[in-house]
Amino acid sequence: MAHRPMGFVLVSLITLVIAERILYPYYATVPRLWGITIIEDQSNGWAVMALAEGAAYLIAILLLVGRMAEHEERMVRLEQAT
Repeated sequence: MAHRPMGFVLVSLITLVIAERILYPYYATVPRLWGITIIEDQSNGWAVMALAEGAAYLIAILLLVGRMAEHEERMVRLEQAT
């Protein structure tokens, strides 16, 4: 399970950033609002999704590390009290 984020990043990088074709044909029919190409839009979308996923994993890891530190501190206090 720990390898999944890296796999997502690698597959996404290969398919969206390096892609030279439109991955979703529907995008070809949608008007371009900000003057960027469809390929640029796909690349930017990948970056946004990767950042959001990375932030979610970072928050989860920080919460786990914080709980582990609290638990360790509690155990040290119990040892010192006895």
